Amino acid sequence: MKKIIMLSLSLFILLPIDDLRAETTIEQLVKKIVKLENIGKKDLELKSLSTSCMCTTVVVINKGKRSPEFGMHDNPKDWSKILKAGDFVRLEIAFDPGAHGPDAVGEVRRTVNVYSSDPIDSEREVKFRANVIK
Repeated sequence: MKKIIMLSLSLFILLPIDDLRAETTIEQLVKKIVKLENIGKKDLELKSLSTSCMCTTVVVINKGKRSPEFGMHDNPKDWSKILKAGDFVRLEIAFDPGAHGPDAVGEVRRTVNVYSSDPIDSEREVKFRANVIK
């Protein structure tokens, strides 16, 4: 079963309903893929991405090509991607539960921020959560 989440008038993500939830151990890196699609009638520029914590990174994948890695700080300043109407990319979101040390267990919530040229809503969030166990 798929769930569609509206990000803005032009940008949608499509993912399985529970795809952005994970149960993981401290040692296990978690990666999830999210489809990001321009459903508008005009070109849309993806300007940048960022994450809410240093334990989380995101890469844009387009036709097998990977963007630079985006995280919480020091993100690429000269990167952008034009999405034509109907085009899509995939976001590969990686969460490293060990980044906070061996005692950082329990539920965590993280966010990936997507910055675009959408004139109505240029900053959107993709949220996920994980339950970290020992």
